[in-house]
Order: sequence, then structure tokens, then C-alpha cells
Amino acid sequence: MITSPHHPSFSVSQYWPLLVLLLLFCQPLWQNKAIAAGYIYSGCFPASTHYSGSINAELSPSDNAAGHTITGQFNYELPGDAVVAQCSSCTGVSANTNEVISSYAATSLPAGAASGFGKLTDKISIKVSYFSDTMTGGNVQSSIQNYPTEFPTVSISEPVDGDENTQSLCAKSPVAGVPQRQFKWNKTAASLYIVSPILGEEVIPLTTILRTYVCIASTNIECPFEKAAFASDISLSGVISAPLGCVINQGSKIDVEFGTLASSNFTAQGHPPSGYTLRDVDIQFHCDKPAVSNSDKIRLSFSSDQGVSDTGTGFIAKMIGRDDIGVRMYDADNQNVTLDGTTELPITLDDNGDGRIKMTAAPVATTGSKPAPGKFEGNVTVKMNIR
Repeated sequence: MITSPHHPSFSVSQYWPLLVLLLLFCQPLWQNKAIAAGYIYSGCFPASTHYSGSINAELSPSDNAAGHTITGQFNYELPGDAVVAQCSSCTGVSANTNEVISSYAATSLPAGAASGFGKLTDKISIKVSYFSDTMTGGNVQSSIQNYPTEFPTVSISEPVDGDENTQSLCAKSPVAGVPQRQFKWNKTAASLYIVSPILGEEVIPLTTILRTYVCIASTNIECPFEKAAFASDISLSGVISAPLGCVINQGSKIDVEFGTLASSNFTAQGHPPSGYTLRDVDIQFHCDKPAVSNSDKIRLSFSSDQGVSDTGTGFIAKMIGRDDIGVRMYDADNQNVTLDGTTELPITLDDNGDGRIKMTAAPVATTGSKPAPGKFEGNVTVKMNIR
């Protein structure tokens, strides 16, 4: 007969058990795949470590030039405590788990005067290199390329020394009695870029140049910076100095001859002999280019090697072996110049770094009596100081 459509009901009753069976088998397969993917630990460095060092150097004239980069001189492995791993989330970790550790370097230094450098001071920019954990050798090196870098994307794959059987990353170790794993991200290297020549000293205040963040995973999976924990930082401070490249009178003495004097012409204490013509003292000097653009910071001072006889004003330089005669000096406006080193005079340099100051000098009696006959000699040291 062409009736009784039994085929549809038979189809449903046959395939329903098969569908349930497939679902039961799919669930454990999905769970196994998740375990193989691994997971990222959290709370690993509740106590961070701070390292600090000194960056001190004296620059040669060739190094102390605008646009010059100094490399290979500033390398540091700084003293300090290790940072101890104390991961709070270690679900599923076993004694034989070999973790994957990625370290990231960040910096808050603003952009410097050259590409790939951060600003250290107004006159110095810095390029910072960082290294892998020094507890395992610290042999992997990389550099920060952009300043600032608050969210780094490039990491160092840290060498792993042992497993949970030897040192544990977890606060609750799966193996009793195993010590916590320790790390030191305390190694750095720096290149300095001279923005403008340094005159005298450039002080570097304590500045954090590098922060290390660490991400730890149970297997070889991506461990992004967003999952990394702050572990340590490195700060530097110090002084970069450059000798003042100035020469007075080409390095030679300036001799001033006062001639033959009559003792009877000394009529008043502290004054030149009557009718005496002041002697010229022409002080010439030359400074290198770094000083030319900073001449407003350079001053001249005068100090009598034998001291001064008038301690109140410091105008009269003592002579060697004489206490009855001294020498006074005057500036271009015929004003007294102190000779005890306390007063500094400004200078002017031309584009070639040359300058001069014209002064005058005269002998004076240092007491109310006339000086005794005989020779007199003394020395005054001229210094160029940086203000």
C-alpha cells in the first residue's frame, strides 16, 4: 500500500543517541586543549627592588662637542638585593613545570635631542640598554628605542635555570623545602649624546632611567606586557665635567716692573708715591669654543700669594719678606680691585674665544712710615672661575 509514512519517525529515533554521544566525547577534548595552552602567573613580585649607581666622567675637548655621542664608557652591574619570586596564582604547577619568563624594559624619560635618545639633562641625552637576569649570566642585551616607553612591546626571553624541583616561583611551592627563585635585573649600559658643550660641571640628579616588568607563564605562550609585574628599577646620578679650556697670557707669567722709587715720595699709607705713573697690566686670555657661548659664566679673580695687608678691604697685596710696602691694582675705571680672591670680574670673548682685561698697578706704603730702601717682589695669581 502507498500509505503509512514511517520513515521520518525512524530517522529521528536513530540519530538522537548518536548526537548525544558526540557531545559527550567533545567536552573532554576541549578541556585537554585548554591545559596545553598554558596560563600566566600573577602576583609574582609583591616586593620590588631598586638599584642605583653613579655616572661620573670628565670629558675631553673632543668629546665635549655638540652632537657628539659617547659610547662604551658607561657600563654598570649595580649592587643590591635580588628580587624574590612569590607568585600567588600557580594553579596546576607541578614539580617538573618549566616556566617561560619574559622581561620588559620601560622608561619615563622624555624624548631627547637625538633620535633614539631620552633626555637626561638640558645638555645630555641618553640611550639606555638593558640586560637579562644577572643571576643567570645577564648575557642577553637589548636597547630602549623610543622615549618615553611606558608600554613596551619587545621583551627578553629570560634563560630558565632549573624547574620547581630546584627553585620555586610560587609562594606555595609544589615541592616542600625548595627555596624561592631570585632574580637581579641590575645591569645596564648607556650612551651619552652631548646636546651642547658642558662648561665646568653638569649635575645629573638621581633619575630613574629604566624599569623592569616581568611576565611568567607555565608554557611557551605569549606573555604580554599587560600581564607583567613590576620587578625592579635602575636610577643614576652624578656629575659630568669638562675642564675649562682657557689659557691666560699663553700660560706665561705677567711681569710688572715698577722701576726705581724714592722712599721719600711715599707720603700717605695705602697710596702710590706722589707723581707716580700707574703701570699697565694687560691680561690676555683665550678660551676654547665651549666657553665662547658661555662666557657669561666665566669670571676672573685675583689672589695675592702672600696674602693682603689690609684684611678689611683686601686691596693691598703683601710682598715677599716685606711688611712696609705692598701693591694695589685698579680696573679700567680706576676702581680698586680686591686681591684676596673674593671678588670676581666678568669677561668678554670674541667669536674666536679671545679676550682681554686692561688694568693698572702701583706700589703703596702699608704703614704710616716710609718704606725701607731695597728690592720688593710679590705675586698675584689670576684665576678664571666658572660661576
